[in-house]
Amino acid sequence: MMGIRLTILLVVVLLIGCSEKDSLGRDEGQTEDDRVAYFAGGCFWCMESAFEEYDGVSEVVSGFMGGSEENPLYKDVSAGRTEHLETVKVFYDPGRIRYEDLLEIFWRQIDPTDAEGSFVDRGTQYRSAIFFQAEEFE
Repeated sequence: MMGIRLTILLVVVLLIGCSEKDSLGRDEGQTEDDRVAYFAGGCFWCMESAFEEYDGVSEVVSGFMGGSEENPLYKDVSAGRTEHLETVKVFYDPGRIRYEDLLEIFWRQIDPTDAEGSFVDRGTQYRSAIFFQAEEFE
């Protein structure tokens, strides 16, 4: 039973990761050397603070990804009325912190076996996902 739940969760994460719609800030605080990573997992403010404390992370911006509605409002996303997930956009310098390190930070913030949210954050808007833009991160 646990294997089925984990498989379903992984399929959902992969499907959500294919979405191109986002409402996250663009190029805010980004330096020439910075790369960008996107993570969803519970309340974005909690996820944001988890990444901000690490050397090599220059900025973390909260927003939404995964839904089809353009420019969703926070009140609609937080009420679960859209398909969006609360997501953070992490600007990082790969010379100071590796993408693999960011993944380790992410995995410590979520429960990958819970398809209904993340810890006390319940609802589809709090599901976990990793979004990527470059094939090297697949």
